[in-house]
Amino acid sequence: MKKAMALVCRVCPFCILRRMFPESRYGRFMRRAEQDCPFCRAYDELYGTPPASGPHDVTGA
Repeated sequence: MKKAMALVCRVCPFCILRRMFPESRYGRFMRRAEQDCPFCRAYDELYGTPPASGPHDVTGA
C-alpha cells in the first residue's frame, strides 16, 4: 500500500517541481504543505527526503 501511495507522489506534478527546486519559494511552501499529504509522507518514508542542493555556480567557467 505504501508503494502505491509513493507512486502517486512520484508522478504528481506539484511534487516533481518540489523535488526539482527544493530551495525555491515554491519548494519551501510545498515542504510545509507536504506534512499533511499522505502520499508525500509515504514517498519520504520509502525513498528518503533528498538533501537540498547547495548554491549553484552561476559565475560561468
